[in-house]
Amino acid sequence: MKKTAAIVGSMLILTLILMLTLTACGQRDPVAGTPQADGPVQIPNPWRDVTEAEAKGSCPGSLRVPDGAQNVKWSIMETSGEPALVQLAFDLNGLSFTAREQTNSNKAADISGMYYSWTAQSDVTLQNWEESAKSGTIYRYIGEDEWADLCVWYDTAKGVSYSLSVTAKDLDGFDLQAIAEALAATTLPSVEEQQRILEANRNLWAFDEGEFAPDWYYTFTDLDHNGLWEVISASTQGTGIFTYAHFYEVLPDGSGVRNLYHADAQIEGPDDWPEIIRDSLPCYYDRAADRYYYVCANDVRDGAAHSMRQLAALCLKDGVAEWEYLASLDVQWTEAGEQKTYMDGAGDAISEQDYDSAVERRFSGMEQSELTPDWIAVTSTAPAAETSRQDGERFEAVIVLEGMEETVQYEHIRNDTLGLEMDYDYESFARQSGSDRERFISIWDNAENPENYLELTYSAEDAHTVAASVRAELSQKYDLLESTRELDHAGTCLYIEASVLKGTNTMADRMQLIHIIPASNGCVVAREYLAIEASEGFGRRFSYMLNTLSIMDRQS
Repeated sequence: MKKTAAIVGSMLILTLILMLTLTACGQRDPVAGTPQADGPVQIPNPWRDVTEAEAKGSCPGSLRVPDGAQNVKWSIMETSGEPALVQLAFDLNGLSFTAREQTNSNKAADISGMYYSWTAQSDVTLQNWEESAKSGTIYRYIGEDEWADLCVWYDTAKGVSYSLSVTAKDLDGFDLQAIAEALAATTLPSVEEQQRILEANRNLWAFDEGEFAPDWYYTFTDLDHNGLWEVISASTQGTGIFTYAHFYEVLPDGSGVRNLYHADAQIEGPDDWPEIIRDSLPCYYDRAADRYYYVCANDVRDGAAHSMRQLAALCLKDGVAEWEYLASLDVQWTEAGEQKTYMDGAGDAISEQDYDSAVERRFSGMEQSELTPDWIAVTSTAPAAETSRQDGERFEAVIVLEGMEETVQYEHIRNDTLGLEMDYDYESFARQSGSDRERFISIWDNAENPENYLELTYSAEDAHTVAASVRAELSQKYDLLESTRELDHAGTCLYIEASVLKGTNTMADRMQLIHIIPASNGCVVAREYLAIEASEGFGRRFSYMLNTLSIMDRQS
């Protein structure tokens, strides 16, 4: 009896061991995302979701997200005393993949978390990877209800182990090696080299003299965070408030740049964009789709009785720049008064409340941040103010307006008290000269209450102190755009643009453009006062005039 019980007990133990062994033959570990069993015990998730930048900073291997991947998710598992284990999960071609990387000193390690009795294996040579990481092994498990593929390889130079795995009901004919090769991080040119490449191709994105606007801006940035830098050049102008822009990105091999527009978005000249020339742009990151959205507004005026404001988001993905229009406000002025119509991105009518919440609803749940572009201002080339000319001397010069040459009648002025000399278009502006200022008023304005004029004054304070005062004065009403500009003869100056009503992203009816030009004993402040409907024409003429400005020694 005791002998029989002992035999039965031994058989039960052997049966239990066999069941556990068979169960383990076709499973992933818990950290790979497959639950082991149902039950009340909750095991803390050892993985922590991170951004791509944080993941790449945790391991020198730096896996690359394959082109076309969706539902991209980066995560890290950190264990005390061990290098971080980085995981990249993504969907591609209808399958879900898990890639991992970890620094493992001088020996390879299996970091896949895959525990299968492999049916087959083969050695492979991975293309795209550096020589020290080309040798790998692919394993395949074939079960009744599941197939599993695993590729492992090791970078002998960096000491980094890699794995790539996928499971499906049937993987017959599937090539995991191609996906592993697509994970290779491209060795990109440095940021400095990429900006040099963009500058070398300036002829593609610069606004030529007389093309669309005399003054424009550009900035270098990486909107999609793929390590490839872009340049955006843009100019907002005209009574219709059109923003023209060029958009190029450095090629991965550094051989040149590529245009980031749709194939059908640009037919001739730069495209019309929403008003992107802003000091800051709200950014929303869709982690699942690995997409960054940058929100701004597009204001359009069609005469004095009609205007429209569109809320839009710019997204750059896989080499294509797309604008998504979220909502719009159409305003008509009639004899009955102001009439407002609110629409969604498709043009269907919505409520004012839906319009106000359009951005919040569209990007709900996404990670929010802010982009602060470093816009560089470029001004027009103007005829030089010759110091040999006397105050009041008149002459002709040719400028370019709206793409056409125009002969302008200039008068040379010298103001020793302000410490400046320049030329002005005396057929378009009336000069009001005084000991403390020079003012040039449109001949079509009421001189007692002008709307469009340029005023120059002197300040004994330095340029940055004056800029702080101007900022405090105008920031109550406007969202300010601040940068530096290079005037042809006066050199580098501080520039402040007050054209957008505070907190609205809407162009104001009246704007101010301020140039603060350093001098040896203070600074010269040039303020352009412009009505929005006349800002294009007068703004261009003022720009030419300011580019003739030269700073002299003042005489008290």
